[in-house]
Amino acid sequence: MNDGDKKNNGKEIREKKPINVSGQIKSENKYYLKVSSRFRIVAFVLLAAFILFTGFMLVRYGSYITYDNLAYLVRDADRKIGGDSGSITGINYSTHDGQSFVRFRDGVAVAGATDVTVYDSSGSEVLTDKAGYSSPVLVAGDKYLLAYDIGTKYYSVYNSLTRVLSREADHEILGADMSDTGAFILLTRSKTGKFDVEVYGEALKRVMTVHKDKYVIDAAISRDGKRVAVLSAVEGDLELGCELYVCRVGESDPLYSETFPSAAPLRLDYYSTGNLSVITDSRVVFYDGNMDELSSADLSGTAPSACDATDGALVVASAENALGNRNKIIVFDNGGKMILSDTVDTRVTFVAAPSSVSGGIAGYVKTDGSVMILPAAGEAKTVGCSNDVTKLIEMGNGVLAFTPSGASILTDKTDKK
Repeated sequence: MNDGDKKNNGKEIREKKPINVSGQIKSENKYYLKVSSRFRIVAFVLLAAFILFTGFMLVRYGSYITYDNLAYLVRDADRKIGGDSGSITGINYSTHDGQSFVRFRDGVAVAGATDVTVYDSSGSEVLTDKAGYSSPVLVAGDKYLLAYDIGTKYYSVYNSLTRVLSREADHEILGADMSDTGAFILLTRSKTGKFDVEVYGEALKRVMTVHKDKYVIDAAISRDGKRVAVLSAVEGDLELGCELYVCRVGESDPLYSETFPSAAPLRLDYYSTGNLSVITDSRVVFYDGNMDELSSADLSGTAPSACDATDGALVVASAENALGNRNKIIVFDNGGKMILSDTVDTRVTFVAAPSSVSGGIAGYVKTDGSVMILPAAGEAKTVGCSNDVTKLIEMGNGVLAFTPSGASILTDKTDKK
């Protein structure tokens, strides 16, 4: 470097020299070496303890490691039964006698002799479980789906992911109901003829049993899982009577108990409003949460032939003559308000309640080769359908009509057979 390069505008430029830091950094830190060594020892001890614990548990409790127990652990792990909301047009399934159909979440569930299948709102299959049922029945809440084989002891509970449990009841199952919280009941009958209502809590474990020495016709659990209602037949002086029994879950004393003379018991239903509907052969009664009567409808002089309830409405058909070709149709909303009382001049195969009356539809009446769509106000509309249709479920985009081999949305072009 010459003198001219070392100067710039009269200032001397200093040469930069590299800094040697190798001698300033220690190659080892004894403190951190000591700490890391201790952590390695702790990690080894924990790994050894985990291996020993796992081995002990497998040897000691290996017989309890089953599919049902593992599935029970994921009972609250769930997924939304989704798809495009209200886009379902139809589903196909195996043909069986005595199938059961129910709306579950935004989709539907189908039970046959060999399996239980859940479909989402687009009609896609999201769950299939092999089963062996002779007379399957499905009941559903917001959280779980319950399947049981009527007249046997076997039942299963599902969420939208898997079968959560499969068990045997103490006695033969005659009926069941599911709340929105996951609590449910089983109506059973022992060989001695006694009836029991087994109550299971949100953890799917039995919390109480209601024993009845009368002939129980129906039982229901409230949507919040806190009350149980039992409807029984009782002997009167000359005619059959009806007993309504209501209790809080976990309490042995009844909250409400009343006997209705000259009334044959038929059906009970709870709603998310907290109201309870009771159907006998002589009247329909709605009660509020305090068991005060909200409303009623007289069925005297008629013969109840069909009924259906959802969380949104109750539909009852009652024949006004011996031939059954003239029927009184009564519809209540879940608040206990009667929104329709009319007469149809046709035989009724079955009825279906809408998911809500807010859409203007009061109910559906299945007749020979057609379905009558009853509005809350105005003229009824008749749509042709197959005589094989055994169930109608209102979906977001219409009414799903179920036959033994499949289901499709009910339209004006539905084929007659």
